[in-house]
Amino acid sequence: MKKLIGFTAIIISAVLFFAGCKNENNSIPDTPAEPFTLKVGLYTSELEALIQKYIDTHPDCGFNFEANQLPTITYHDSLSNNLETGEYDIYIVDSAYIGEFLKGDGAQYAMPFAELGITEQEINDAQISPYLLELGKNPQGQLIGLDLYSNICCFAYRRDIARTVFNTDDPSTITEKISPANLSNSIAALKTSGYAFLPSIGDLWQMSKDSVKTNGWVVNNKLYIDEYRMSFFDTAKLYYDSGYINTAFDQWNEEWYEEMKKSGKTFGFLAPLWFLKYTIYLNSTSDPASWGICQAPLSSFWGGNFVLVNNKEMSNSKTKALKDLITWLLLDTSTNGAMSLIANGQINIIDYNCVPSKVVMDNNSYHHPLCGNQNIFEQYATASANSEGLGVIYTEHEVEISNLFIEQVRAYVKGWKTKEKAIADFKLAVATEIGITE
Repeated sequence: MKKLIGFTAIIISAVLFFAGCKNENNSIPDTPAEPFTLKVGLYTSELEALIQKYIDTHPDCGFNFEANQLPTITYHDSLSNNLETGEYDIYIVDSAYIGEFLKGDGAQYAMPFAELGITEQEINDAQISPYLLELGKNPQGQLIGLDLYSNICCFAYRRDIARTVFNTDDPSTITEKISPANLSNSIAALKTSGYAFLPSIGDLWQMSKDSVKTNGWVVNNKLYIDEYRMSFFDTAKLYYDSGYINTAFDQWNEEWYEEMKKSGKTFGFLAPLWFLKYTIYLNSTSDPASWGICQAPLSSFWGGNFVLVNNKEMSNSKTKALKDLITWLLLDTSTNGAMSLIANGQINIIDYNCVPSKVVMDNNSYHHPLCGNQNIFEQYATASANSEGLGVIYTEHEVEISNLFIEQVRAYVKGWKTKEKAIADFKLAVATEIGITE
């Protein structure tokens, strides 16, 4: 009897031992925890500074890290090659490449956040901007990435022009003045007073491009031109011919920058926070105007740095370490989380910035020198929360096709081509450069 009991105990011990060697992912069981090197693929250096902050404040995190700054010129190819070989544990995807690495073939390299152990409740509690949740989903609808910042657009307007034309510079009133219901009357009033509403055709497209709600540029591997996009040819022509947008220049040239100064005759610019700080501010210091921030007529975004995790086999302890890091970076709404530190300008090399969480934005304030006493976080938090629908139709070739489109719109508006010729040339360019036809 004693032998039987002893034999049974051995069998039970063996079963328990082998059961303990398994995990849900059938990955190699954990060995005694050893610090590992987290390999990071960078587009810009902000993520490097954030991870260093995390390690400094979480000495038991279980890893050190190796940052790899990819050359901007060869970023796409370098990132693709390194993801194929499994070189990176986490990596940054710039907004220009969302279409491929989050919505296209490159999404296969990204691990769904749910597989890290991140729950829907954690995401809901942070009140992440709807447009970021849409952009962050792969073709299967799984969340695989989130932006470090919110790059939602508000409207930066000249307070002196607002007082001259509308007798007030109050942000809520100006929001109403340039709302879709009142925009036509307001831009006509600006024109009568000698001011343009926007500085260029490109700015008009930047404001309008994300308002398409039916389909992306590509449907069933065919080029799809939505009626809204087609009508933009005539909208841009009307704005241009009527003087509602400036006619002498395009985005990113010297004359365009001059319009950011007090001597300029443009009422406002579409402006994510980075644009206010690093474009309007830096290009107007010799002749600064006073600016206000309000809601734009249409919801749109401009820019982004999405953080993704490489979808490769890893131990439970490494998965847990990455889950904790991603949570701190993108979901933690506490005063010690990365988002609060970013919003308060407490991270080296990162200035005050908008973040994905409305909770964090509501709990912080930011007063830029151009905007006086206005807490502009209030406007950006509102715009971010009202971004439902943005990103739903984002396709793999969104940026490339949009660039080809606005190039032909500009040619038509400026009288270089007929509308029919511009449309035909657009289709030809998409077929030639991207390989997609109607």
